[in-house]
Amino acid sequence: MSLTRRAVSVAVTCIAVSAVALRPAGGVTATTVDQTVGQAVAYAQSTGVAAAVVVYDDQTGRLYTAGDDASYYGAASVMKLFVATKLLATGQMRDPQIAGEAWSMITRSDDDALTALLPGVGGVDVINWVKDYYGIPFLGTPPHHPGCWGNTQVTALGVAYFYQRMKHDLRVAPWLLDALHHHETYGADGTDQSFGIPQAAEDVGVKQGWGHCASNTDGSVINSTGLVGSDRFAIAILTNTNNWTVDGNSFNATQAAVVTEMAKILMPSGYVDQPGDH
Repeated sequence: MSLTRRAVSVAVTCIAVSAVALRPAGGVTATTVDQTVGQAVAYAQSTGVAAAVVVYDDQTGRLYTAGDDASYYGAASVMKLFVATKLLATGQMRDPQIAGEAWSMITRSDDDALTALLPGVGGVDVINWVKDYYGIPFLGTPPHHPGCWGNTQVTALGVAYFYQRMKHDLRVAPWLLDALHHHETYGADGTDQSFGIPQAAEDVGVKQGWGHCASNTDGSVINSTGLVGSDRFAIAILTNTNNWTVDGNSFNATQAAVVTEMAKILMPSGYVDQPGDH
C-alpha cells in the first residue's frame, strides 16, 4: 500500500491478487472474493481487455483488489456521481429543476442533464473538489482529453473509496443511494445499461459508464460500479480496450459482455462470498 493510501483516514486491509487461472485446478469453481477478484481480471485480460477490480467491505474494512487498481481509467458516466455529490453537499438540490435533472443524470445516465448541471459544480474540475471533500487523493484527475468530460480520470481503488465515503455522508447518501438503486435498464440514449454488476446480483445500486472519447488509448471504456449486499460492499470494475468497435452511442457491446462475465465470476453465487464464511 502506498504512502498516499496510508494517509487515508479509513483503515483497511488490502488483499492484492496477482494474475491467477480463470478456474482453480480440478474443475472446482472458486466462490470467495479473495479468489474471484483475480479470476475476473484474468478473464478480462484473456480477451484483450485491460481491467481493474476492487471490492471494499465496509463492515470489516477489508479491500480486495486485482489488476491495475491504482492506474487511471476513463470514468465515462461514472463521473456523474461526482456532479451529484457536489450538488447535494452544497445544497443545490433544493432547486426542483436541478434535482430533476440530476435524477435523470444518475438513473438514466442522461448526458444532456449532465451538460446542464456541469457549470454549477465548476465543470470537469469537480473531481478535484470531491477528492478533497472525501479525502481520497488517489480518486483521479480532470480529463486528459479537452472537451471530453467522460475522460475524467479515475482509479478503481478511488471509486471504491468514493462509494464507502459517500455512503456515510448524511448530506449526500440519502438522495444518491436512492437514485443508484433506481437505475433504469435503458439509458437516456437508448443504451441497455444493465451490463456488469446488475447481471450478477440483485438489489444493487449502480452507476455505469461507457464511451470512446473516455478511453486513454483511443479505444473504448466500459465501467460497472456500485454497491451490493445491502450496500455493504462497494465494487468498481473498470475496463479499457482497443478491441472491437462502438455503436452510434459509443457503446462497445462485446466489451460490455466481458464486463458482465467479470461480474458473474466475481459473484458466482449472486453475492460477495466472504472467505471467513467458510
